[in-house]
Amino acid sequence: MKNKGFTLIELVAVIVIMGMILLIVFPATSRLMRDNEDKEYQTFYDLTTEALEQYARTRRDDIGGSNGSGCIDTVTQGFGIKNLIENDYLKEFDMDDETRNSGKKAKEISDYEGVICRTPQEFSNAELSEAGIDTSKQYVGMRIENKEGKISVNLSMVCKKKGSRKVEYQNLIEKTEECNRYVADIQSSLVKTLMDKKAAGSFAVTDGGDNDFYVEGSSNNNYVWYSGKLWRIVSYNTVEKTVKLVTDENISLITYNLSNPNASLITNDYRNSNINLWLNNIFLKTLKNPEKYLNDYAWNYTTNTTNVPVKPTIGSTVTAKVGMLNYYEYYKIGGFLNIGKMYWLLTKSNESNQVWYVDKSNQGKKGDVTSFIGVRPSIVLKPNVTILNGGDGTVNNPYILNGDTSASAGTYLNTRYAGEYVKFNNTNFRILETSPEYTKLISVDSVKENSEFHYFDRLYSNNTTIGSFLLSWVDTNNNMLVEADFCRRQMTNQTSQTTACPVSDKFNTTIAIPVLGEMFTTNSSSEYWTMNNDLDVVLDPDTGETAAKIYVIEPDGTISSKQIEQLSGIKAVVAIKNSAMISAGNGTSNSPYEIQ
Repeated sequence: MKNKGFTLIELVAVIVIMGMILLIVFPATSRLMRDNEDKEYQTFYDLTTEALEQYARTRRDDIGGSNGSGCIDTVTQGFGIKNLIENDYLKEFDMDDETRNSGKKAKEISDYEGVICRTPQEFSNAELSEAGIDTSKQYVGMRIENKEGKISVNLSMVCKKKGSRKVEYQNLIEKTEECNRYVADIQSSLVKTLMDKKAAGSFAVTDGGDNDFYVEGSSNNNYVWYSGKLWRIVSYNTVEKTVKLVTDENISLITYNLSNPNASLITNDYRNSNINLWLNNIFLKTLKNPEKYLNDYAWNYTTNTTNVPVKPTIGSTVTAKVGMLNYYEYYKIGGFLNIGKMYWLLTKSNESNQVWYVDKSNQGKKGDVTSFIGVRPSIVLKPNVTILNGGDGTVNNPYILNGDTSASAGTYLNTRYAGEYVKFNNTNFRILETSPEYTKLISVDSVKENSEFHYFDRLYSNNTTIGSFLLSWVDTNNNMLVEADFCRRQMTNQTSQTTACPVSDKFNTTIAIPVLGEMFTTNSSSEYWTMNNDLDVVLDPDTGETAAKIYVIEPDGTISSKQIEQLSGIKAVVAIKNSAMISAGNGTSNSPYEIQ
């Protein structure tokens, strides 16, 4: 049988049929692809609406509460979809394949081809006009309404590719009535509160130029409670809407930098100093959600040569989340910055191994970078960080940042923040350090006063006089205790407080005494022993033999060293197991947490 091929007529017929199928299928396929893309946009719109509803529930009290009525238009007050993303109500939407497949947010990688979705007010009129949107009409941005306790939201959204005029998706709601109530996030911002109080004459500031306003030194209504620590407001900026804070107390006692055997090398450069590493590593980790609350700030440590500083302009800066006050800021304010204890300033002197600091008599002085001097960290709050209602900035009723409330009963202690107060063994402690395994606490005052205990042994252990006393004082059968690593390192001007404790200096116990460089070691009514050896030795005048010396911390926050046969007081550091829960209290000095 002979094989036959297709005839020309048959081939033409097949081509015609295939063309007809393509005419039917292609538009359907295109519609399907477009519909799927539209569904992605619509899904993001729905998720954004849900996020706005969640945000609205936290704002009910600002627009009438559970029985009242009110309306707030968030976009007219500078709050839009980008803020829902920044405050973790919503994930960023982007159609870029690389972004979608990487699992990263669009802003973390190159997304020029991506799609951005915003309210109309978050685009310029020129961008909207280019995209064919009628800018003569007014559109709702993000609106929250409360009608007799029932919350509803309205949202307008436009999606367009970056760099393109074409709108990929739009859902616009025309505005038919005004809604001009301030959004709570702006109304209750700390900087607005301060500016309003300044305008009313109840908050005293001086104009420092460059839109900076410095709080006057006599102020007593500039307290802020954040991350378990009491801070003082130093200044605010009326354009950037930021507020600078400094701790109300010395947080630790550390060296500015290490000495260098090469005398030609500069050791007072803040950028690579021991103190900068300590502030932005050890201390920063004790703060609650710094990415949410803290600005990256250019800390100015420009050289000052005289006792009467001028405001530094362009000079030496380091950008970081935590820094310290410079000499000019201290000189400008004084007053509440004078605490009768020594603490470092940022500013370097014209001598390569010296930096400015505040001395015990509240004077600016130059000191060697290897000296152990107190440190008062400073931070700059992000623009329009908000505060809870009720605080008036006084020491007993400080401003509290929104979202930084005290723990409720049933909260694990090791989820809290360094600096919060805890009642344990009928003694007030502060949280020193938290970890998944334990919480370390340090007693607020000495548990035994000055001139009560010999050290007796150069190397601290549970078998020394102090170790034995502490174990009996706290009761080793207490079911709150857990063993943890403690450090008994030797200290010299070559010892950094930012390095891990050497294995040879570690030992395991439930209770011990402080180490230089730990937090909350600078405030006590009497001097007390540390676990740090002073490598310098002296000759005993009676025996002619060398005598071991240990560092003690003085009431004024400085250090000195004593022979181990001499007497001093004891502060306790105790490790609490990770199962400890808070049962009462708010974590302040007046109402410390109680634990069970």
